[in-house]
Amino acid sequence: MLKKGLSVLMVLIVLSFIVLISNSVLAQEKVRLKFAGCIEGGGTYRSALAISEIVNKYSKRLELSVQSSPGTLETPRMLEAGMVQMAQGSSSGEMISTDGTGTYEGKPAKLVRRMLVWGQAVYLIFSPATKNITSIEDLAGKKIGLGASTSPTGKTAEKALELMGLEGRAKWYNNTSATELGERIKDGMYDAGFYGVAQPWSVLLDLTSRMKMNFFGVSGENLDKVVKWSKGRYFPVEMPANVYPNQPNSIQTFGTLQTTIVRSDVPDDVVMEILDILDNHFEEFRNAYPPAGITYHDFKTQAKEIAPLHPGTIAWIKKHGGTVK
Repeated sequence: MLKKGLSVLMVLIVLSFIVLISNSVLAQEKVRLKFAGCIEGGGTYRSALAISEIVNKYSKRLELSVQSSPGTLETPRMLEAGMVQMAQGSSSGEMISTDGTGTYEGKPAKLVRRMLVWGQAVYLIFSPATKNITSIEDLAGKKIGLGASTSPTGKTAEKALELMGLEGRAKWYNNTSATELGERIKDGMYDAGFYGVAQPWSVLLDLTSRMKMNFFGVSGENLDKVVKWSKGRYFPVEMPANVYPNQPNSIQTFGTLQTTIVRSDVPDDVVMEILDILDNHFEEFRNAYPPAGITYHDFKTQAKEIAPLHPGTIAWIKKHGGTVK
Protein backbone atom coordinates (compact mmCIF):
# COMPACT_ATOMS: atom_id res chain seq x y z
CA MET A 1 0.00 0.00 0.00
CA LEU A 2 2.82 2.37 0.88
CA LYS A 3 4.56 1.77 -2.47
CA LYS A 4 1.27 2.28 -4.31
CA GLY A 5 0.66 5.52 -2.44
CA LEU A 6 4.15 6.76 -3.24
CA SER A 7 3.66 5.88 -6.91
CA VAL A 8 0.44 7.89 -7.06
CA LEU A 9 2.15 10.78 -5.30
CA MET A 10 5.03 10.70 -7.77
CA VAL A 11 2.60 10.72 -10.69
CA LEU A 12 0.81 13.73 -9.25
CA ILE A 13 4.11 15.56 -8.71
CA VAL A 14 5.21 14.84 -12.30
CA LEU A 15 1.84 15.97 -13.68
CA SER A 16 1.99 19.17 -11.63
CA PHE A 17 5.49 19.81 -12.92
CA ILE A 18 4.33 19.32 -16.51
CA VAL A 19 1.43 21.75 -15.98
CA LEU A 20 3.80 24.35 -14.53
CA ILE A 21 6.15 24.00 -17.47
CA SER A 22 3.26 24.19 -19.92
CA ASN A 23 1.90 27.32 -18.28
CA SER A 24 5.35 28.88 -18.34
CA VAL A 25 5.76 28.12 -22.04
CA LEU A 26 2.31 29.51 -22.81
CA ALA A 27 3.11 32.64 -20.85
CA GLN A 28 6.19 33.20 -23.02
CA GLU A 29 4.38 32.69 -26.32
CA LYS A 30 4.56 35.78 -28.48
CA VAL A 31 1.50 37.88 -29.17
CA ARG A 32 2.13 39.16 -32.68
CA LEU A 33 0.26 42.21 -33.95
CA LYS A 34 0.43 43.55 -37.49
CA PHE A 35 0.59 47.35 -37.39
CA ALA A 36 -0.42 49.52 -40.39
CA GLY A 37 1.82 52.58 -40.21
CA CYS A 38 0.63 54.51 -43.29
CA ILE A 39 2.93 55.75 -46.06
CA GLU A 40 6.55 54.73 -45.53
CA GLY A 41 8.87 57.62 -44.74
CA GLY A 42 6.13 59.97 -43.53
CA GLY A 43 5.71 61.27 -39.99
CA THR A 44 2.81 58.95 -39.27
CA TYR A 45 4.90 55.95 -40.32
CA ARG A 46 7.77 57.13 -38.11
CA SER A 47 5.39 57.37 -35.17
CA ALA A 48 4.39 53.74 -35.72
CA LEU A 49 8.05 52.73 -35.81
CA ALA A 50 8.69 54.58 -32.54
CA ILE A 51 5.79 52.80 -30.82
CA SER A 52 6.73 49.36 -32.13
CA GLU A 53 10.44 49.68 -31.35
CA ILE A 54 9.82 50.63 -27.73
CA VAL A 55 7.15 47.98 -27.16
CA ASN A 56 9.29 45.28 -28.79
CA LYS A 57 12.27 46.35 -26.70
CA TYR A 58 10.56 46.17 -23.31
CA SER A 59 7.82 43.56 -23.67
CA LYS A 60 8.61 39.88 -23.16
CA ARG A 61 5.57 38.70 -25.08
CA LEU A 62 4.40 41.39 -27.53
CA GLU A 63 5.78 41.75 -31.03
CA LEU A 64 4.55 44.61 -33.20
CA SER A 65 5.30 44.44 -36.91
CA VAL A 66 4.93 47.73 -38.82
CA GLN A 67 3.96 47.69 -42.47
CA SER A 68 3.38 50.48 -44.96
CA SER A 69 -0.22 51.17 -45.90
CA PRO A 70 -2.52 53.81 -47.37
CA GLY A 71 -3.30 56.89 -45.30
CA THR A 72 -5.39 57.23 -42.16
CA LEU A 73 -8.68 57.38 -44.06
CA GLU A 74 -8.05 53.81 -45.25
CA THR A 75 -6.44 52.11 -42.26
CA PRO A 76 -9.82 51.54 -40.50
CA ARG A 77 -10.83 49.44 -43.50
CA MET A 78 -7.72 47.29 -43.02
CA LEU A 79 -8.63 46.74 -39.36
CA GLU A 80 -12.19 45.84 -40.22
CA ALA A 81 -11.01 43.29 -42.80
CA GLY A 82 -8.59 41.68 -40.33
CA MET A 83 -5.54 42.55 -42.44
CA VAL A 84 -3.93 44.16 -39.37
CA GLN A 85 -4.69 44.34 -35.64
CA MET A 86 -3.31 47.85 -35.08
CA ALA A 87 -3.10 50.93 -37.28
CA GLN A 88 -2.23 54.58 -37.21
CA GLY A 89 -5.38 56.62 -37.59
CA SER A 90 -6.81 60.11 -37.34
CA SER A 91 -9.94 61.73 -36.01
CA SER A 92 -11.04 62.21 -39.64
CA GLY A 93 -10.58 58.54 -40.46
CA GLU A 94 -12.25 57.45 -37.24
CA MET A 95 -15.23 59.68 -37.91
CA ILE A 96 -16.04 58.65 -41.48
CA SER A 97 -15.35 54.95 -40.84
CA THR A 98 -17.48 54.61 -37.72
CA ASP A 99 -20.26 56.91 -39.01
CA GLY A 100 -20.41 55.15 -42.37
CA THR A 101 -19.90 58.33 -44.38
CA GLY A 102 -17.54 59.34 -47.20
CA THR A 103 -15.80 56.30 -48.69
CA TYR A 104 -17.49 54.19 -45.97
CA GLU A 105 -20.99 55.25 -47.06
CA GLY A 106 -23.46 52.64 -45.87
CA LYS A 107 -20.70 50.36 -44.57
CA PRO A 108 -19.60 51.63 -41.16
CA ALA A 109 -16.61 49.98 -39.51
CA LYS A 110 -17.89 48.15 -36.43
CA LEU A 111 -14.63 46.73 -35.07
CA VAL A 112 -12.51 49.91 -34.90
CA ARG A 113 -11.52 51.07 -31.41
CA ARG A 114 -9.32 53.99 -30.31
CA MET A 115 -6.23 53.01 -28.35
CA LEU A 116 -4.44 56.33 -27.91
CA VAL A 117 -3.89 59.84 -29.21
CA TRP A 118 -0.19 60.24 -30.01
CA GLY A 119 -0.27 63.67 -31.63
CA GLN A 120 -2.24 66.27 -33.47
CA ALA A 121 -1.86 67.53 -37.03
CA VAL A 122 -1.70 71.31 -36.72
CA TYR A 123 -2.30 73.52 -39.76
CA LEU A 124 0.28 76.29 -39.77
CA ILE A 125 1.16 79.14 -42.09
CA PHE A 126 4.88 79.78 -42.12
CA SER A 127 7.06 82.33 -43.88
CA PRO A 128 10.59 83.76 -43.71
CA ALA A 129 10.60 86.75 -41.35
CA THR A 130 12.04 88.89 -44.16
CA LYS A 131 8.72 88.56 -46.03
CA ASN A 132 6.85 90.36 -43.20
CA ILE A 133 3.88 87.99 -43.44
CA THR A 134 2.24 87.70 -40.03
CA SER A 135 -1.50 87.50 -40.77
CA ILE A 136 -4.03 86.09 -43.23
CA GLU A 137 -4.43 89.51 -44.88
CA ASP A 138 -0.68 89.67 -45.47
CA LEU A 139 -1.03 86.67 -47.81
CA ALA A 140 -2.82 88.79 -50.42
CA GLY A 141 -0.63 89.05 -53.51
CA LYS A 142 1.76 86.37 -52.25
CA LYS A 143 2.76 82.93 -53.54
CA ILE A 144 1.81 80.13 -51.17
CA GLY A 145 3.01 76.52 -51.33
CA LEU A 146 0.57 73.79 -50.27
CA GLY A 147 2.45 70.58 -51.04
CA ALA A 148 1.14 67.94 -53.45
CA SER A 149 -2.14 68.14 -55.36
CA THR A 150 -2.87 64.52 -54.43
CA SER A 151 -2.47 65.19 -50.69
CA PRO A 152 -5.64 65.57 -48.58
CA THR A 153 -3.63 68.01 -46.47
CA GLY A 154 -2.94 70.23 -49.47
CA LYS A 155 -6.58 70.10 -50.56
CA THR A 156 -7.72 71.12 -47.09
CA ALA A 157 -5.29 74.07 -47.04
CA GLU A 158 -6.55 75.15 -50.48
CA LYS A 159 -10.18 75.04 -49.31
CA ALA A 160 -9.28 77.00 -46.18
CA LEU A 161 -7.70 79.75 -48.29
CA GLU A 162 -10.86 79.91 -50.38
CA LEU A 163 -13.04 80.13 -47.28
CA MET A 164 -10.85 82.96 -45.96
CA GLY A 165 -11.53 85.00 -49.10
CA LEU A 166 -8.10 84.71 -50.70
CA GLU A 167 -9.20 83.17 -54.00
CA GLY A 168 -8.10 85.54 -56.74
CA ARG A 169 -6.16 87.63 -54.20
CA ALA A 170 -3.24 85.24 -53.68
CA LYS A 171 -1.63 82.50 -55.74
CA TRP A 172 -1.15 79.04 -54.35
CA TYR A 173 0.63 76.02 -55.73
CA ASN A 174 0.29 72.30 -55.00
CA ASN A 175 2.97 70.92 -57.28
CA THR A 176 5.60 69.77 -54.77
CA SER A 177 5.98 67.15 -52.08
CA ALA A 178 5.87 68.29 -48.47
CA THR A 179 9.67 68.13 -48.28
CA GLU A 180 10.12 70.07 -51.52
CA LEU A 181 7.79 72.72 -50.12
CA GLY A 182 10.51 73.60 -47.63
CA GLU A 183 13.10 73.82 -50.40
CA ARG A 184 10.91 76.24 -52.39
CA ILE A 185 10.64 78.45 -49.31
CA LYS A 186 14.43 78.47 -49.08
CA ASP A 187 15.01 79.43 -52.69
CA GLY A 188 12.31 82.12 -52.61
CA MET A 189 9.93 80.53 -55.11
CA TYR A 190 7.18 80.67 -52.46
CA ASP A 191 6.59 83.51 -50.01
CA ALA A 192 4.85 81.24 -47.52
CA GLY A 193 3.74 77.69 -46.91
CA PHE A 194 0.50 76.32 -45.48
CA TYR A 195 0.47 72.72 -44.30
CA GLY A 196 -0.98 70.47 -41.60
CA VAL A 197 1.25 67.93 -39.90
CA ALA A 198 2.35 66.72 -36.47
CA GLN A 199 4.55 69.31 -34.84
CA PRO A 200 7.48 69.74 -34.61
CA TRP A 201 7.91 68.98 -38.30
CA SER A 202 11.35 68.18 -39.73
CA VAL A 203 10.82 70.57 -42.67
CA LEU A 204 10.19 73.50 -40.32
CA LEU A 205 13.02 72.50 -38.00
CA ASP A 206 15.32 72.62 -41.03
CA LEU A 207 13.98 76.02 -42.09
CA THR A 208 14.32 77.52 -38.61
CA SER A 209 17.92 76.30 -38.45
CA ARG A 210 18.69 78.37 -41.55
CA MET A 211 16.54 81.50 -41.21
CA LYS A 212 14.19 83.34 -38.89
CA MET A 213 10.61 82.23 -39.55
CA ASN A 214 7.19 83.63 -38.71
CA PHE A 215 4.33 81.30 -37.77
CA PHE A 216 0.60 81.84 -37.40
CA GLY A 217 -2.62 79.90 -37.67
CA VAL A 218 -6.26 80.26 -38.62
CA SER A 219 -8.34 81.87 -35.89
CA GLY A 220 -11.52 83.84 -35.18
CA GLU A 221 -14.19 83.91 -37.89
CA ASN A 222 -11.87 82.16 -40.35
CA LEU A 223 -11.46 79.26 -37.94
CA ASP A 224 -15.22 79.02 -37.50
CA LYS A 225 -15.68 78.82 -41.29
CA VAL A 226 -13.16 75.99 -41.66
CA VAL A 227 -14.57 73.98 -38.75
CA LYS A 228 -18.13 74.37 -40.06
CA TRP A 229 -17.10 73.34 -43.58
CA SER A 230 -15.23 70.27 -42.31
CA LYS A 231 -18.33 68.81 -40.61
CA GLY A 232 -16.33 67.40 -37.71
CA ARG A 233 -13.16 66.33 -39.51
CA TYR A 234 -11.25 69.32 -38.12
CA PHE A 235 -11.63 71.29 -34.92
CA PRO A 236 -9.85 74.11 -33.04
CA VAL A 237 -6.43 73.17 -31.68
CA GLU A 238 -3.67 75.06 -29.93
CA MET A 239 0.00 74.49 -30.59
CA PRO A 240 2.06 75.25 -27.46
CA ALA A 241 4.58 78.07 -27.40
CA ASN A 242 8.24 77.49 -28.23
CA VAL A 243 7.79 74.46 -30.43
CA TYR A 244 9.98 76.42 -32.87
CA PRO A 245 12.44 79.30 -32.48
CA ASN A 246 10.79 82.75 -32.76
CA GLN A 247 7.46 81.29 -31.61
CA PRO A 248 7.06 82.71 -28.09
CA ASN A 249 3.28 82.34 -27.96
CA SER A 250 0.89 79.45 -28.47
CA ILE A 251 -0.90 79.39 -31.83
CA GLN A 252 -4.64 78.97 -32.34
CA THR A 253 -5.59 77.14 -35.53
CA PHE A 254 -7.39 74.03 -36.74
CA GLY A 255 -6.22 70.46 -36.89
CA THR A 256 -7.01 66.82 -36.35
CA LEU A 257 -6.08 64.21 -33.75
CA GLN A 258 -3.51 61.61 -34.78
CA THR A 259 -4.34 58.30 -33.20
CA THR A 260 -3.56 54.62 -32.93
CA ILE A 261 -6.56 52.37 -33.48
CA VAL A 262 -7.00 48.67 -32.83
CA ARG A 263 -9.53 45.94 -33.50
CA SER A 264 -12.13 45.44 -30.79
CA ASP A 265 -10.96 41.83 -30.31
CA VAL A 266 -7.44 42.80 -29.23
CA PRO A 267 -7.37 41.75 -25.54
CA ASP A 268 -7.63 44.45 -22.88
CA ASP A 269 -4.40 43.36 -21.21
CA VAL A 270 -2.49 43.72 -24.51
CA VAL A 271 -3.70 47.30 -24.97
CA MET A 272 -2.90 48.09 -21.34
CA GLU A 273 0.60 46.64 -21.65
CA ILE A 274 1.36 48.74 -24.74
CA LEU A 275 0.15 51.92 -23.05
CA ASP A 276 2.00 51.15 -19.82
CA ILE A 277 5.25 50.51 -21.69
CA LEU A 278 4.97 53.83 -23.55
CA ASP A 279 4.13 55.45 -20.21
CA ASN A 280 7.08 53.93 -18.37
CA HIS A 281 9.47 54.85 -21.16
CA PHE A 282 7.88 58.13 -22.13
CA GLU A 283 11.11 60.10 -22.52
CA GLU A 284 12.44 57.46 -24.88
CA PHE A 285 9.16 57.58 -26.81
CA ARG A 286 9.26 61.37 -27.03
CA ASN A 287 12.88 61.37 -28.14
CA ALA A 288 12.06 58.83 -30.83
CA TYR A 289 9.07 60.86 -32.01
CA PRO A 290 8.88 64.40 -30.49
CA PRO A 291 5.23 65.18 -31.47
CA ALA A 292 4.13 62.49 -28.99
CA GLY A 293 5.22 64.72 -26.13
CA ILE A 294 2.39 67.20 -26.71
CA THR A 295 -0.66 64.96 -26.25
CA TYR A 296 0.29 61.65 -24.62
CA HIS A 297 -0.38 62.71 -21.02
CA ASP A 298 -3.22 65.07 -21.90
CA PHE A 299 -5.97 62.76 -20.64
CA LYS A 300 -8.72 65.19 -21.60
CA THR A 301 -7.59 64.78 -25.20
CA GLN A 302 -7.10 61.02 -24.77
CA ALA A 303 -10.74 60.76 -23.69
CA LYS A 304 -12.13 62.60 -26.74
CA GLU A 305 -14.11 59.76 -28.23
CA ILE A 306 -14.77 59.53 -31.96
CA ALA A 307 -14.21 55.85 -32.59
CA PRO A 308 -15.27 54.05 -29.38
CA LEU A 309 -12.46 53.82 -26.85
CA HIS A 310 -11.01 50.35 -26.33
CA PRO A 311 -11.77 49.00 -22.81
CA GLY A 312 -8.03 48.75 -22.15
CA THR A 313 -7.68 52.45 -22.99
CA ILE A 314 -10.55 53.38 -20.71
CA ALA A 315 -8.88 51.50 -17.85
CA TRP A 316 -5.54 53.24 -18.58
CA ILE A 317 -7.13 56.72 -18.62
CA LYS A 318 -8.95 56.05 -15.34
CA LYS A 319 -5.76 54.70 -13.77
CA HIS A 320 -4.21 58.11 -14.38
CA GLY A 321 -7.16 59.97 -12.88
CA GLY A 322 -8.78 60.87 -16.18
CA THR A 323 -12.51 60.72 -16.75
CA VAL A 324 -14.35 59.05 -19.59
CA LYS A 325 -17.93 59.93 -20.48
